[in-house]
Order: sequence, then structure tokens, then C-alpha cells
Amino acid sequence: MPPVLSTFVSVIRPSDTVARLGGDEFVVLCEDLATDRVEAENELLEIADRLHRVLQAPIGEPDAPQWISASIGSHVIVGTGDPIREALGSADVAMYRAKALGRSRTEVFDEALRREALERIRIAAELRHAVDRDELHVVYQPIVDLRSGAVRAAEALLRWEHPELGSVPPTRFIDIAEESNVIVQLGEFVIDDVCATLACHPQIEYVTINVSARQLATSDFVETIVGALRRHDVAPERLAIELTENVLIDAVGSSLRQLDDLRAMGVGIGVDDFGTGFASLTYLKRLPVTFVKVDRSFVDGLPDEADDRSIVEAVVGLAHALDLLPIAEGVETEAQAAFLTALDCPMAQGHLYGRPAPIDELDLSTS
Repeated sequence: MPPVLSTFVSVIRPSDTVARLGGDEFVVLCEDLATDRVEAENELLEIADRLHRVLQAPIGEPDAPQWISASIGSHVIVGTGDPIREALGSADVAMYRAKALGRSRTEVFDEALRREALERIRIAAELRHAVDRDELHVVYQPIVDLRSGAVRAAEALLRWEHPELGSVPPTRFIDIAEESNVIVQLGEFVIDDVCATLACHPQIEYVTINVSARQLATSDFVETIVGALRRHDVAPERLAIELTENVLIDAVGSSLRQLDDLRAMGVGIGVDDFGTGFASLTYLKRLPVTFVKVDRSFVDGLPDEADDRSIVEAVVGLAHALDLLPIAEGVETEAQAAFLTALDCPMAQGHLYGRPAPIDELDLSTS
């Protein structure tokens, strides 16, 4: 018996069955639970707690120990209902909830999760048709020169107007698009829209686009960007992509080559929400990064919070030392802008300068 399975068997009950579904996913079938649903759920939680505890012991060589953890989702099958496939799906939904809430925990599938799962299925299905139905549009948040106040660039953000659901916020559909791989189709739409916008507004130096790990991993990502640039006769230097620190760190093989190819063309590459992930100086030196965005969570405390001041000073200083362009996000007050200007942070975006809006509503007169 494989080591992991034997470890799990050592803490489950004799009537339980454990099996590997594939990869790093395992299932434990617990029979002979209490007839009362609440009591049955408590029994499952107790079994899950034993599984968590048995995983706390280090593995590997004594001089280089490693630790693993598990996210557990559970579901109680009542009576003879809930076919096995449905029950596994419900437990899977609960497991992903456990991952989303911080990992190394247990979540029980309940009616609220059922409603959420059904909504996510609907959102994923509707998203697949959103482009063809002309429900998507791109808005632009200005990025300004802090010293002159001129709009030099903009960040492109996707918006979805559904005929029944109304205005669907990105927080509600982007993660679902990632999971269902619809994000690739949405990304192609944004890239083309941005290039068309740049062609019509030569006064904008460049526009940044948020790119996900799934988009970067597609083999034709560079070709998609090149095709859009050529189709609209836009110079590569007028386009930049933003990736989170974790996506950049995971960029290996073909993904890293695509970043190198884009940078060689002149496309800018930036780190979004810098300081909130796990990037290090090594990654910033190794990867073809041209700008970093100072996360709004740090800018929010300026200029009063000492910790935020120190972090922003460090990030801006690091950017200058590595010849990267620092851009402050979430600037909402004149005091924040003044502090950043004194710190020699050249660019900023936030509600002080304008909320995301259609390109025609941006004040580009002084750009």
C-alpha cells in the first residue's frame, strides 16, 4: 500500500474506505455514521481532524524535512439519495471552498454551498456566450504623471453587462472564468479591444492588461498579442501586461519564453500588487520585468501609517535600484499623492485621478 494511503488508513475507522482519485486527491468513504445529520457531520469533522493531525509530522530526510497539509471537503449522503457522483461533486465543491479560505482546513457541503455551486455553473455557462452576445466591454482607469498630472497611460479592466444578472462585478466572474478556462477567450477579447483603442487614441502612451496564468500558459499567447497589434497597426511599446507575483514566480519553460519574446518585441511586463505575494529580488532580476505596481493596501495608509510609509519607500527605492518603473495604485487623496511625489514615485492611478470608465470619458486633453 502506498505510504500516504497507509498513513490515512492508520487514523480512519475500520468501516471506512480510503482511495486515491488521482494526483494529490484522495477520498474517504465513511459508512455507519449517525442517523442524525448534525451528528453525522460532527463524526466526519472528527475524522477529518485526525487526517489533518496525521499530516502534521514532517516527511523526507531528517536534515531537510518537509511538511504537507490537506484541504478537506465533506458531504453527508442522507438515506438512499445523492448518487455517488453527485456526492463526490459536492465534497469537491466543499474542498475548493476550504482551499479558498486558507487551506489546511475542513469545509462541510451545505445548502449555501449548493446555491453557490449552481450559481458558478450558471456564470460559467453564460460567460461562454458573453463575447458573441456583445455583453462585454472594456473600461480604462487613467495612470497619471504625478508631477504634471497628465494622463500618460491606462489600465484596461473588463466589465460584463448581463441582460438578466445586470452588471456582474469582476470579483464574481473572473475566478470562475479561470476555473473553466473561459479566461483565455475573455483575454483575447480584451487584447483586441485595447489594441483597437490604442489605434484611435495616439495620445495614450500605453495601456496595461491583466494576464492570468492560464493565458500565459497557452502556446499561442504571443501570437494572439502579435496578431492584435498588427491588425490595428499598434506599436508593441504601447502595450504592457500585468501579472501577479505568484504567476511570475511560476513562469517556467514555455511561459517564461513567451515573456522573453514579448519583452524582446517591446511589450512592457509588470508585477501587479507588488509586495503582497512571494516575489524576491532573484525573480525580479531573472524575469523581464519593466514596472512594478505598489499595492493599494500599502498606499491606503499613507502618509500617516509608519509601516505603510516604510513599505512604500522600500518598494519605490527597490524599483529605482533595479531600473523599474514604480506605479502607485489606489491613490485617493492629495496627501497620498504629495507623499508619493516627494518619494520620486513618478506614476499613480486611483480614484483621485478617475474611476474606470469608457475611453471616451477619460480626460486626455493634457496627455
